[in-house]
Amino acid sequence: MGEYLVQLKNKNKNMNILDEFANKYKTDKGTIGHKYHGYTSLYYEKWKDIRYDIKKIFEIGIGGDFPLTETLHASSLKMLRDFFINAKIYGIDVVPDYVKITDDMDNIEVFLCDGSNKDSLDEIFNNIGGDFDIIIDDGGHNTINQQKSLGCLFKQLKSGGMYIIEDLHTSTMEGFGLPPNHENNALNMLNKYEKNKIIDSVYIEKEDIEYLNNNIKNIEIFDIYGIGNDITSFIYKK
Repeated sequence: MGEYLVQLKNKNKNMNILDEFANKYKTDKGTIGHKYHGYTSLYYEKWKDIRYDIKKIFEIGIGGDFPLTETLHASSLKMLRDFFINAKIYGIDVVPDYVKITDDMDNIEVFLCDGSNKDSLDEIFNNIGGDFDIIIDDGGHNTINQQKSLGCLFKQLKSGGMYIIEDLHTSTMEGFGLPPNHENNALNMLNKYEKNKIIDSVYIEKEDIEYLNNNIKNIEIFDIYGIGNDITSFIYKK
């Protein structure tokens, strides 16, 4: 896996179209500089062959203007909209200022919602339905909420779909729900699955744990630059 990621890093020198969309809107998924995670180089390899087949995408985290990266409003949603031209894009955020529609957000629908709150999420899905091709968690990166959101949302993914938890490196950092490298953090939960093929979490309801274990096909974890600061994951549904 390490050699593959080195190849992806080298590809940043020759950007693909997903990198270009990411950098256009200044999402930190892109490859502009050292403050960006470089996820899109990986995502392009995963998505290039299904680009025109994707119909519905859901993302936790809309975001706004951040001094660190100068990220633009709804940057990731716009990137997804431009790449997956046949898809409807949905996004949620807990910050009211980020949940706004601007003139350049056609084919994007946004909601004020906590991505770890099951009742709030159920209310949204009662209106928009499920069967999502891709669900991305790029919310607050709280390691507890990342697990809760997975428990709430995986059932909204269609068969063959993919669930992505970004920024799992927060499991090794202060200020994201648990002490650094705590045994119950989200990254450890996924790493344990890679070893024993069982999902277990004290933060996910029992019935949702059962659903996950019955419906997860495979999990992949990627440390993009190999230094522990840019970790994302793909959780595939049967």
